[in-house]
Amino acid sequence: MSWHTRILMTMTSHGCPAHKNNDQPHGFILSSLARKNFQRYTYVMNTRSKSSVLLPLIMSVFLMTTLPTAQAQENAMCKKAHVALDENRIEEGLDLAQQCLDLAVVLNHAPSQALGHQALCRAHLAAGEVEEALASCDEAVNLNPDLYRAHLLRATALEATAYSSGDKLFLSEALLAYGQAIELSEESPRFRAMALHQRGSLLSRYKGDQEAAIEDYDLALELGLDTFELHINKGNALFLAGETDEAIRCFETAMRL
Repeated sequence: MSWHTRILMTMTSHGCPAHKNNDQPHGFILSSLARKNFQRYTYVMNTRSKSSVLLPLIMSVFLMTTLPTAQAQENAMCKKAHVALDENRIEEGLDLAQQCLDLAVVLNHAPSQALGHQALCRAHLAAGEVEEALASCDEAVNLNPDLYRAHLLRATALEATAYSSGDKLFLSEALLAYGQAIELSEESPRFRAMALHQRGSLLSRYKGDQEAAIEDYDLALELGLDTFELHINKGNALFLAGETDEAIRCFETAMRL
């Protein structure tokens, strides 16, 4: 089946005028111009026109008027999936993330597919489905290596895989993934701080490198991350490094949060 046929089938099955409510969150309604173009396209196909000019022209106009709508719908669906996960509505988040990815696959648009896999990875992690989460994250970074949030999620999935399997090699790979997330998220202080905090925790626990861990924690604090967990983890690293007074100050700060 050709790529444009897949698009047409999806558009018509999910975008018919009857879908005027929100009963099917994955559906979207074609613009009137797009519907007319599609009707013209199918008419020519059904009559087996010999025209070598009309078919490409109609198909081109159809795609130009429809794909932006579909991509906007896909982006909105991914955002809804993240909102659902933020609010701990895990099953809904899983469903929306899968629908987001399905539509991106139909559109044959690699950046959108990467975002779909990223959303699905987060949903699988929230559901405790580590193997599926790691597979989705791998797909996301393969499709878009610059997707820093996917690298951060992948690092989290690798950590979880290491603890569930007992294979510490996954922890070394997680450290590399955190490094990629930190490097790529320079323009997103929030995610960079999160990646620094998580890498610092792994350096302290797995590598026993308290100095490197404290450095990551300090950078996360400079970027505005000010959480109970961060101060507790920094305090633990300071205590293990023999900096007892500094550790106590971190614990006291954490207790005030």
